[in-house]
Amino acid sequence: MKHTILTIAASLSLAGCVTTQPPAASSAPAAQTQAPACIQNFAKTGSSLMPSGTRYSTQALITGVSRDDAMSRAAAKLAQDGLDLKVMDRVGGLITASNKVIGGRANRDDAGLVVNFTNVPRGVRVRLDFKMAFGQAASDSNMQDNLCGVINAILTGG
Repeated sequence: MKHTILTIAASLSLAGCVTTQPPAASSAPAAQTQAPACIQNFAKTGSSLMPSGTRYSTQALITGVSRDDAMSRAAAKLAQDGLDLKVMDRVGGLITASNKVIGGRANRDDAGLVVNFTNVPRGVRVRLDFKMAFGQAASDSNMQDNLCGVINAILTGG
């Protein structure tokens, strides 16, 4: 009986995590083969209850794409997702962006994203770091989807 209740409870909680939308038709095979690197490298440190806040990060090696193209694709995806682009340094390989926080003080309480692009043989290494301050919270799965969405946009060209 106890096993049955746990099984039903587990099934119900997992059912809430399943998405009903089909995968995007624009997903290219490269995204399917390289997206697991983004997921595997996804990390969370800290907590919304810690004074230092929460940091989400991931990285991926993307082959066959120049740093300049990767930066353009990432910037377009971030703008599409509603982030405010603050800096786009093509020479240094850096994009910074922020997400407005409801009820926060402008430019002080915004959640910040830093994207670093490093040239490597035959491609570019992309690292994303998203920092939220004390008291700000987000779903880990949503953060993973959003950060890996930037990687997938670079891979698929948009």
